[in-house]
Amino acid sequence: MNIETLGLMGISALMLTMLLMPVVMKLAQAANVVDLPDERKLHTDEVPRLGGFAIAVAFAVSCLLFLQIDTLFIAFLTGLLIITLTGLADDIWHIRPALKFSGEIAAALMFILYGGTELKGFGDLIGIGPLGTGIFAVPVTVFCMIGVMNALNLSDGLDGLAGGVSAIACVFLVYFSLQAGHWFNMALSVSLFGCLIGFLYFNSYPAKIFMGDTGSLVLGYILSSICVLSQKLEGGVPIAPVSMALILALPIADALWVMTSRMLRGKSPFLPDNTHLHHKLMALNIPHSGVVAVLYACMFVCGLLAVFMQSMLEWIQFAIGTAFIIALYVSVALFQRVGFKLPDHNMAHGAIKHGARKHNIESLQYVRRNLQKSVPIVTFLIPFSLIIPAFFLLLGESNSGITALWIGFIIMLLYPWKSGHERLGWVHGLIYFATFTLLFLLNSSGLSWINDYLMIVSCLVLIWVVMKLVFMQHSRIFMTSGFELLVIVIAWFIPVVLVRIVDIGDAARQILIVSCLESIVFLLAMKIIIRKEPSKNVVLVSCLAGTYFLIGLGSFVK
Repeated sequence: MNIETLGLMGISALMLTMLLMPVVMKLAQAANVVDLPDERKLHTDEVPRLGGFAIAVAFAVSCLLFLQIDTLFIAFLTGLLIITLTGLADDIWHIRPALKFSGEIAAALMFILYGGTELKGFGDLIGIGPLGTGIFAVPVTVFCMIGVMNALNLSDGLDGLAGGVSAIACVFLVYFSLQAGHWFNMALSVSLFGCLIGFLYFNSYPAKIFMGDTGSLVLGYILSSICVLSQKLEGGVPIAPVSMALILALPIADALWVMTSRMLRGKSPFLPDNTHLHHKLMALNIPHSGVVAVLYACMFVCGLLAVFMQSMLEWIQFAIGTAFIIALYVSVALFQRVGFKLPDHNMAHGAIKHGARKHNIESLQYVRRNLQKSVPIVTFLIPFSLIIPAFFLLLGESNSGITALWIGFIIMLLYPWKSGHERLGWVHGLIYFATFTLLFLLNSSGLSWINDYLMIVSCLVLIWVVMKLVFMQHSRIFMTSGFELLVIVIAWFIPVVLVRIVDIGDAARQILIVSCLESIVFLLAMKIIIRKEPSKNVVLVSCLAGTYFLIGLGSFVK
């Protein structure tokens, strides 16, 4: 298996998910499989909750199209089928917890026994030597897999949360699988990542569909299976168990905290309540999208700890990871104890306006008026400044034509044409992805004048952004949504972390980092434009997609 095949798997999974999701939404509404609002939930309308079924089908089909069918693969898919049916039964008929656990156990046992894989140990977690599972390997492995399934199930409390957390886990699983030479694990991670991006298109705030128990159980099953497979010796080097634990530390810790606190209060550990970490963060007046972004960031920190500490002793890694999780919960608890809350957005906005009225200096007003008038001009100049080097790339020699066509098509597919003005977080993330990849293609052209040109344009755009921040107080552009943060950090993950194990050369790595820096500047500018004039987002996205198609034409006209 090669990188091109993995890319096709991810794109196939993405497209299949996006094609299936509208169908599943209609089926769920027709069958009345919807999530109703109540005092504990944050949504106010009925929302279909069978998104997980579309994820499971798209994932299975993409794997069947590209992976070799053997005993392990059949065992994995059979377990996937069992857990999907279990989740569907719970979403449709609300089955008893005992039946739900039976399905989870059956899925895990099918994968373990017929796949011939199990956890042999947990490594040296406490500094006294490796902790082996011995004769209890099978039940311990089942217990761990069920724990991950229920951890993902419990974490599914906000729009985009469980899907985004799982997507971040996939990013780090790809890293470790690539490093260890586990191509099967990498294929599963890439395919699941594609499915999750397609799902997040519909599930990002405000969500049009929920994944339901089907989705959370399927995600938990796939992620836990990948972690178990990472311990196999065949086809690569086994990965330290503590690394896998760190990647999934946030949902696991939240599940343990919530279930333990419920039992200490004499309640059932499975009884829903408002004690999850995301509920505690929302109690601090952090908005919905902000809470998701905070948890995404914490998930990334856990993954980065796993990456940068892998050469340390396992017990040290475990201690540092545990300390980070404890510090996170203690910090939130302290904020709650002292009554700390972020200011209400409307009050803050009013304070800003009140502060702005104090500036009555005529020259300052003149600057502000001109900055206000500059928005339509910058809206036109930014995409035009990127089309110019793309046009010269079209005339010159370029091997990125097919890639550019694919990216342009994906941008057109992912953009929410009917609700772009309502889903600015998704739009911002998509714009960053489009800008980052476009700048990388242009900077990789081999034409030095293009690199210099893009650097000059980026500096000019940065000056405009700084002036808007200083004189117009557009500081809210630094507030990020969950999906936006997901795209940004993944883009930075590539040059900073992933290239450490991929021999692409220092020059290519430098181009990646420069592209990251430049795209951040463009993103800030575009966020100002979109926030001020949301109707312009269609123009920006269309121009970006058109630029990709322009580059792609080069592979056909030469």
